[in-house]
Amino acid sequence: MSFHICVLGIDGSGKSTITASLPAALAAELNVIAAGAGDTFRVVNGEEDYLASKFHPKGFPLAARLSRYFKGKAKKFVDNRKIYPVFKLSQLFFQDVAAQKLVKIYSPDLMVSDGNLLLSTLGRAANYLQPASESENVSDSRQTVGPDDLKAVLEYIIDKKPLPEKTIKVLPVLKKTGIIEIFLRLMGVDKLLLPDMVIFMDIAPERALDRIKNRGKKIDLHENIHDLTQARNMYLKTIEAFNTYRRCLSAHHIAVDNHTPGQVLGEIIKLIKQEIMQKTQNGMR
Repeated sequence: MSFHICVLGIDGSGKSTITASLPAALAAELNVIAAGAGDTFRVVNGEEDYLASKFHPKGFPLAARLSRYFKGKAKKFVDNRKIYPVFKLSQLFFQDVAAQKLVKIYSPDLMVSDGNLLLSTLGRAANYLQPASESENVSDSRQTVGPDDLKAVLEYIIDKKPLPEKTIKVLPVLKKTGIIEIFLRLMGVDKLLLPDMVIFMDIAPERALDRIKNRGKKIDLHENIHDLTQARNMYLKTIEAFNTYRRCLSAHHIAVDNHTPGQVLGEIIKLIKQEIMQKTQNGMR
C-alpha cells in the first residue's frame, strides 16, 4: 500500500516547486518508486521515469488531464471570488482522484501531492468566502475558530457527524458553503482519503509576499498581506485539527523563510524517513 504525503503552504512558500522535486529525490534517496500529483504528474524510481512526456506504458489517468484543465481555468478566473473557488475545488478533486488512479496503476511506494481537497479547502475557504482583505475588521469572528472546530468539520464531511452548535456559531462561513458541500458529495468525496502524512511549509506572510513580487508576474487578488496571513493562520489550525482527528502526530511544520529549496527538500526527506520508520516499527509490534 502506498504511503501518501501531502504538502501544504501559502502562496510564496515554494510548495509547488518542492512537491514537483520530491518524487525523484525520494526515489533516489530511499531506493523506492515514488509518484507525484500537482502541477505535474510523475512516477519514478532511481533510474526510470514511468510518465515521461507522451509515454505512458500503463496509461495516464483522465483525472490527471482534467486536473490540468481546471487548473488552467482557475488561473484564468483567479481574481473572481465567486468563480475561482469552483474551478480550484474541481482541480483539487481531480488531482486527488488522479493520485489514487496512479497508485492503482503503478503501485508506487510513496505518493506526494501538492495539497489535498479537504485540507486545502479548510485552509483556504475563508480566503474564498470571507477574505480578510475585504473585511472592515480583520480581527473578527474568524479569529475565534479553533482546531477543534476544524476537526468537527472533518468529522462532519468524512464521518457525517453533526456539527456542534459551538462550531456553527464560530464558523458563520459554513452558511455560505452549501455549494461546496453539495460539490463534495456529488463528486464522491466519501471515496477520497486523507493523506498519511502532512508537511506544512510555513513562511512569514511578509516574506511570502516578497517572493511573489520578485517573480515578476501578475499578482493575484488573494496574494496580499491580509489574505496570506489569514490563510497561514487557518493552515496552522488545520494541521493541528488533522493531528487530533487522526489521533497521531502525522502533520509536520517546517519553517522555510531563510532556507534554500535544497535545505527544505532535505528536511522534508528526513521527516518522511522518520515517519515511515516509526510506522514500520509500530506495525511490527
